Amino acid sequence: MAIIDPRHAAKQLIYERIFRSATLSAAILVLLILGGVAVWFLVSPRAQQEVKTEAATAREKVAEKVPEVKAALERTGEKVVDATADARTTAAIKLKLAADPDLSALQISVDTTAGLVTLAGKVKSPELVEKAVNLAQSVEGVREVKNTLQVNPGRTETK
Repeated sequence: MAIIDPRHAAKQLIYERIFRSATLSAAILVLLILGGVAVWFLVSPRAQQEVKTEAATAREKVAEKVPEVKAALERTGEKVVDATADARTTAAIKLKLAADPDLSALQISVDTTAGLVTLAGKVKSPELVEKAVNLAQSVEGVREVKNTLQVNPGRTETK
């Protein structure tokens, strides 16, 4: 076992405390210097002018883009409105097809894009083709009906 001299240990402890104190003082001094530079920069007339110029330039760039952003948002809103209107139109037509005893909502597919309704599938007779087209045209929001229905008098089921 080594014998430790108490005087040597006390000196070592004092040196460590002085070193920590000096390190802390140096860190505080560096922070004070950086803070002083920051304050000088903020209150400097030249720095303030540069900040004002950059802010004005940024404001002008934003102002130039505002009409573009506004138009893009309006187009997006119109697309969302159109998509929901088309979905409502499709649902209304499918509901009427399901309610009609002569037509099958399962045999006729309905697709709506910007008010253009496309009917596809199979029906039993040409009269039912006409009935399905008329039914689709009777729904609000339909501007045109494209008919691709096929007449298949054989195995087409209703409902």
